[in-house]
Amino acid sequence: MVISKDFRFEAAHMLSYYDGPCSNLHGHSYTGCVRITGDTGARTHMVLDFNIIKSIIDKWDHALLISATGIRDDAEEALLKWAITYNKKVVMMPEGKKCTAEDMATIIKEQLEEMLGSDHVISVSLKETATSVAIV
Repeated sequence: MVISKDFRFEAAHMLSYYDGPCSNLHGHSYTGCVRITGDTGARTHMVLDFNIIKSIIDKWDHALLISATGIRDDAEEALLKWAITYNKKVVMMPEGKKCTAEDMATIIKEQLEEMLGSDHVISVSLKETATSVAIV
């Protein structure tokens, strides 16, 4: 069985150690899709409750995305301090991850894999803009 959940969220970020316009603070209207292939549960008759996928995605909505410790530059570090001072919603990337579409799609996939185990095939696509997508 294959299930699919489309999603959308708004978030802001900047890319440390990047020489281009995305080194500036900016936001995106992210869209994407999670696809999971696996057997349905004997009791639930579901591969996975769609609300579980939604709860993973909702954590990112209207948040400031911050790269992991050790891979963010001084500007991103100052942005984090500002967000903490003013009690803003922040999502910290796990160790070794930046707030790139590639890493974000990977993080979503890894969170689902932790829940479901290896009996499922999981694909995540994350569109940062209308023309740019990361798929894992």
